Amino acid sequence: MKKKIARLLGDFLTSFMKIMIHLPGFQVTITNEVYESIMRDLYGSRVDIEKKIGKAYESLHETSKLLFELEDTLKERTEKLNYLRNEYERYNKLAEIEHSKAAPLINHVDTLLGKGKKTERWFNFFLGLAAGIITTLLGIIFGPYIANFFIR
Repeated sequence: MKKKIARLLGDFLTSFMKIMIHLPGFQVTITNEVYESIMRDLYGSRVDIEKKIGKAYESLHETSKLLFELEDTLKERTEKLNYLRNEYERYNKLAEIEHSKAAPLINHVDTLLGKGKKTERWFNFFLGLAAGIITTLLGIIFGPYIANFFIR
């Protein structure tokens, strides 16, 4: 709001001075002090503007460096991502091929093992039972002889 009022006041004063200069009998005189003050203000504002322009240039230069670095980083990561994507697709295809080749063999082995499970369980049960009976009988028969051998 203050800027708007200042701009309107400046426009009004400028228009008023233009009218006053063209009126007959009005003479504009600028003293050296006023002239020096105006020149000092203009020079000071010019130096401030040059400093601001210099700061803006440095900021833009740093920003452009950062943008180039970011661009390089993004390119590297994109290349790595594309490489990994291609490798993933290749391994995925290999896995599908190997799975399709191995599936019939796995099914065949599974059916063979599934058929013999009952028979194998009974066989192992009777084998263990027979081994236990034989070990027990051998222990009963040869137990006294072995005990006498170690006692002497």
